Amino acid sequence: MLIDLNRLQESITLCKTVISKYPSSSYTWYLQAKAYAGLGDMDKARTADMTSLKMDPENADAKRLLIEMNH
Repeated sequence: MLIDLNRLQESITLCKTVISKYPSSSYTWYLQAKAYAGLGDMDKARTADMTSLKMDPENADAKRLLIEMNH
């Protein structure tokens, strides 16, 4: 994945493209949040992560990221 390769801006761009076509993709919102967090943009990361959790409250990855961002 682009995030694992530290290609965070590319990951965000790709996530935005996917979200524009599939706005209810909880996992894509989570990936976007993870990339924003990696860039240090915590406001955008939290917003994307909360969107992911609204769509899928059981998304363990999004829950874990939210906990990490709050510590």
